[in-house]
Amino acid sequence: MINRQLLQQAERATQRFQELFRGDPLNPRRIEAYIRDVLPLELQCVASDDEEPRRLPDTSIQGGILVQLVGFSLEPLLQSICAYKPAEVVLILNQDYGDRSWETFGREIERYVSSLPSDLLHCSVQQHQDIVVTSVPLDKDYPEYVFQRLRQELMPRLRDGKRLGLDITGGKKSMVSGAFFFGAFAGVDISYVDFDEYDPERRMPLGYTCRIGLLANPYQTFRLRDWERVRELYQRYAFRSASALLGPICDGQTATEGEGIIRHYRE
Repeated sequence: MINRQLLQQAERATQRFQELFRGDPLNPRRIEAYIRDVLPLELQCVASDDEEPRRLPDTSIQGGILVQLVGFSLEPLLQSICAYKPAEVVLILNQDYGDRSWETFGREIERYVSSLPSDLLHCSVQQHQDIVVTSVPLDKDYPEYVFQRLRQELMPRLRDGKRLGLDITGGKKSMVSGAFFFGAFAGVDISYVDFDEYDPERRMPLGYTCRIGLLANPYQTFRLRDWERVRELYQRYAFRSASALLGPICDGQTATEGEGIIRHYRE
């Protein structure tokens, strides 16, 4: 349960914030006030929940790279940065944001990240100042293009041994699907910021009820690469090799289920 006193403070701060700032969600004064007056209380609230400690991720990419899809709501992105404590943030941007170009918006977000209090990031002031923010624009937002653009931009970093997390919270649906497929393909941590409660009048999430965590990677959960390898081996009549690979895949399944799977790939 979230600490009652912290919860009340966060509720009051959120209400004042929402009353003061209506309209443009990207108003710089609004984001600055959020970082100063609301964000610290939100993070304190979720960290105080002794019944559901999984509101915050149990993994950190401190010293690594956090890639974020950027839409018109920056609050979840700032929460995610504080939770994962990266050394670098890569912003995946659309071409424009209302009257802002992607270049202008990227620079604004870079300034917001540099203004995050070091105690929220649980790091020294020197580490905080060294956070690098890089902007990557998308010419199109359909899934195939997003997948290829992320692959082009991020695979060299993975090959260099960098730890990488992918936050898909802020993107449009078409961007999210392409980014999710890339994350599954590359085997990187895929994160999403969710909320237990929303303000129905303003249609906004209540940040002090957030849950920041990783989504299951279907390639790992269902061992899709191994299954594809099994199919290739059976098509080449390499039954012994395929059966050896099926052993660990079928761990936990009954003998009958395992035999059924083998028959399926022999047919």
